Amino acid sequence: MNQLVNIIRKDVRYLRLEILASLAVLLLFDLAEPKAWLELYGPASRASGIIAFLLCASWAILILRLVHAERLAGLNQFWTTRPYEWPKLLAAKTIFVLLFVYIPFVLSQLYLLHRGGFPITPNLSLMLHNLLLLTTVFILPMTCIAVVTTSFGAATLSLLGIAAATAGLVIGFTYLGSVSAT
Repeated sequence: MNQLVNIIRKDVRYLRLEILASLAVLLLFDLAEPKAWLELYGPASRASGIIAFLLCASWAILILRLVHAERLAGLNQFWTTRPYEWPKLLAAKTIFVLLFVYIPFVLSQLYLLHRGGFPITPNLSLMLHNLLLLTTVFILPMTCIAVVTTSFGAATLSLLGIAAATAGLVIGFTYLGSVSAT
């Protein structure tokens, strides 16, 4: 247990700026999102979309740097020489993500539900669904990319490659759909 706490404290100390940035962007999102509800296609709606993208980017940076703090891939695996047990290392990283991604996200959702005038209890299943989506679509893929890359730059290039391939597929399928329709 002491080792688990030490790993989390080390990560909090190492990633304090990233934590503050992601929490600040989440707070900004909570302030901007209710204004976007009033105007569906106005500037507040576009600003809310940009802030949502920045929130995802801040979480991605936080997760990538969290995993890269232990240098899991590569030749100089410093963590193998530390007396860490891998289950405790995995548990510490999971607790870190729970503390600084999931819990603020749930609190944000609760605030937005309250701000929108919706009851919280009937919407708990939808909040769990959002957490499941966040995990499967964002957290796990980001963690996998971080584990197989050796540095933040390599992870960024991998993400850009994935984005380019996805954009190419969307454009290709759109083009094929427009050609077959004529």
